[in-house]
Amino acid sequence: MTPLAAAALIVTMVVAALTVHIKNGFFAQTGGYEFNLALIGMALTLLLAWAGAFSLDAALGAPTLESTLAILL
Repeated sequence: MTPLAAAALIVTMVVAALTVHIKNGFFAQTGGYEFNLALIGMALTLLLAWAGAFSLDAALGAPTLESTLAILL
């Protein structure tokens, strides 16, 4: 669930940055895309690192990154 939510957030923030904030420049004080970039970075970290031991994924018994990589390899 975490990778799907992170991917959805990345797509949403890219669209928001390109359609609304890009014309206002970089800095968030002027309505720019700075905060969108921070959220994209956070979501990208979650997407690449997957969920931790205390996540909803672990509580539901979702496959881990190691098991997914083992299946793919």
